Amino acid sequence: MSRLELVGLRAERGAFRLGPVDFDVPAGTATVLLGPSGAGKTTLLRAIAGFLPLTAGHVHVDGDPVENRPPERRDFGFVPPNLGLFPQRCVRENVRYPLRLRGDPGSGAKTADWLERFGLGALADRYPHELSSGERQRVAMARALAAEPKALLWDEPLAALDVESRDALVRLLRDRLETERIPLLLVTHDPTTAFALASRVVVLESGRVRADRTPQELALGPLDHFLARFLG
Repeated sequence: MSRLELVGLRAERGAFRLGPVDFDVPAGTATVLLGPSGAGKTTLLRAIAGFLPLTAGHVHVDGDPVENRPPERRDFGFVPPNLGLFPQRCVRENVRYPLRLRGDPGSGAKTADWLERFGLGALADRYPHELSSGERQRVAMARALAAEPKALLWDEPLAALDVESRDALVRLLRDRLETERIPLLLVTHDPTTAFALASRVVVLESGRVRADRTPQELALGPLDHFLARFLG
């Protein structure tokens, strides 16, 4: 089990200033980043993952600072909006990729296990372009978790899905969080998704944390004008 903690995190992207950001994501829980376009949600995720250098602050995993490590040594599963699936690899080889990368001798059996967990066994020999949006999301999730990350960072996983597919993926995410006991930090623009999945909701505005509350606290209010208007 792991715990992700951000302490005074600051970063810059061009003229945009992010932070300070302070919050934590306990093992087996989901924290959802909400905010309008340009609020800094993706910037924050990339800074945590190591793709954007920090100007101040720390990223801790179980109390261990990782901000000076390169992205590949932070043990995070980072899933970008386009999912990052390899178009020339079938489903099986996409999921197997992180296991092959580290030379895992049991990669074949472990891949089969992850395919089964995500209901992908019948799709193992298909390629990403042959899959639906929901199926591609499941492949991306299986591949990210196959790497046994300390935390999962996911940018807009549900944006391209219809309501039925979105609800199915939310249920699957919940189940996997409970089973794998890792923290999930998820970016979305959709308050409905946040309230369905999150243990906590962090709302960003112009690079700053505007609210850090449970879904129940947000639902009960009181809310200022910005939060009331954004959350509907």
